[in-house]
Amino acid sequence: MDNTIKPIYGHQEGAEIGYNPSKQGRPNLNYHSYFIGAIRLVLGIDVLPGKQSSSTHGIQSLLNFLDTEPTENHPRLVRGDIGYGNDKIMSELEKRNIKYLFKLKRTTKVSNKFKELLKEQWSDCGARWSSIETTIKLSGWEKERKVLFVRRPIEIEEPVIEKKSRGRPKKEIPIQIEFDFFIDKKINTQWEYYILITNDLVLNRYELTNLYRERSDCENNFDELKKQWGWSGFMTKDIKSTRIIARLIAIIVNLWSVFCRLANPNKHIEPVTSRPILLYINARLTNSGRKTKIRLFSTHAQASEIQKVLSKINKILNGILTKCGAVEKIHIGKRFYTMLLVNG
Repeated sequence: MDNTIKPIYGHQEGAEIGYNPSKQGRPNLNYHSYFIGAIRLVLGIDVLPGKQSSSTHGIQSLLNFLDTEPTENHPRLVRGDIGYGNDKIMSELEKRNIKYLFKLKRTTKVSNKFKELLKEQWSDCGARWSSIETTIKLSGWEKERKVLFVRRPIEIEEPVIEKKSRGRPKKEIPIQIEFDFFIDKKINTQWEYYILITNDLVLNRYELTNLYRERSDCENNFDELKKQWGWSGFMTKDIKSTRIIARLIAIIVNLWSVFCRLANPNKHIEPVTSRPILLYINARLTNSGRKTKIRLFSTHAQASEIQKVLSKINKILNGILTKCGAVEKIHIGKRFYTMLLVNG
């Protein structure tokens, strides 16, 4: 689960000045969405006004989706960033017996707990990180929950910039550090740390920390959907139309992702490279003898490689469609790709 911002440059319903880190003061809409992990399939998208950026607004769409699905179709685990680690969301998922993995905010009580755990035995969890497992109950929570403190030592030199002023000497001004760190003066070590909260009792520390680090890959979904597919490239007057178009784009993205996965199941191919290869192909439709033929011709420099890829995809689709009785035969020539469809 995650949320992204769409800046608005016109007069649209729901365009409000809310949380907008990239363009402060600019009205925006919030795209609350949820994906299937690394395969980058969009399960749902809800477009809300600019002031509804909180995770509590976006979670309702996911809960409605889960309630309409049978239990066997529920996800193995729901993952989200620091904005989703609150009692309301966790309680709703616990009622549905769904596992979750969120990041917890560093409140005063949480920070004090980390200082107490520094003298305890920490376990290695990969990538120079170490972790320790405990339970904690914050104010407003109904019960204690399992948390995982994760830390790693880091050396930081405070960066500075030079400020020039006419007729005055250069003045050095320190830049504020982006992340929070804790300095342990006893051993002269600076710790970078974060806290994970989960109700999963099966995954170990290494699996949980690695699973959360993989969440950063889902940030690339927004980059593709906004810049390469059009989430940021359309304008509508009312928010209902915006929501419909955003969902239509998500459906197109899912269909194209599945199509490209048939070509290369081992990795995700970005549309900026896959579309010129697999989509920009000339086609001609002919009718003869009560049969419809679509002849495809590629002018790409890698036409022979494209032919191999499409042949592979056609074998898969041919097997599926033949069982459905929709296709009698699909044939691909050396240069022309011919589809023979039955009944139009």
